[in-house]
Amino acid sequence: IGGPNDLPLTTQDDRTANYLGGSINVGVSKKRHTLRFGTDSYGEHDSSLFGITPNDGSGRPVTEQQALWTGVTGLFVEDLFKATSWLTFNAGLRFTRYAGTISEHATSPRLGTAIKVPHLGWVLRGSYGRYYQHPPVSTVSGPLLEFAAKQGFGFKPILGERDETWEVGLAIPVRGWVLDFDHFHNGAANVVDHQVLGNSNLLFPVSIPRGRIRGWESTRSEEHTSELQTH
Repeated sequence: IGGPNDLPLTTQDDRTANYLGGSINVGVSKKRHTLRFGTDSYGEHDSSLFGITPNDGSGRPVTEQQALWTGVTGLFVEDLFKATSWLTFNAGLRFTRYAGTISEHATSPRLGTAIKVPHLGWVLRGSYGRYYQHPPVSTVSGPLLEFAAKQGFGFKPILGERDETWEVGLAIPVRGWVLDFDHFHNGAANVVDHQVLGNSNLLFPVSIPRGRIRGWESTRSEEHTSELQTH
């Protein structure tokens, strides 16, 4: 809750959220296959009150209140297949449904492979996947800066973020260490970010239509014995 000396706005932000959920994860190993499937789902009751009062006489106080239920249901299945001692495949599929201020769903496939070079012990890997991140419950619509007090506002739903990612990498063992190098590319739609309200410390989620992240990474870690796998 802001005070009368806050310029140009006094803000009031009050939110209560209650969650209930659970997950089930089942794994089955048979010969060269390791199969996993399950679900992770939860529901949320969210109650929000937001108000702004201009302290410079530029507008009238405005208050908005909202209470609603939201829920996320996720189902997934994946299989890790060890074709040989040096070749591994990984494939999976995830279905997610979100229901709140909006309703939407996403089907996300994921593929990967890893090749261990005989004698050298190098591991070459590659992967491709799509990912869905459900949105925040809501945000404030209308102008979010000083003009908000003049023009009013309401609670506006945000779409979920959708990412498409591919990656290639190489792990090299050297004298008890593992040097790992990889290149990745991530193209995203409805990227979730935040916008500040005036001079306050209140941040509201906003959605950016398109985004792209590309990069190279390198790490060094101690070598240890583990199964050949993809990220």
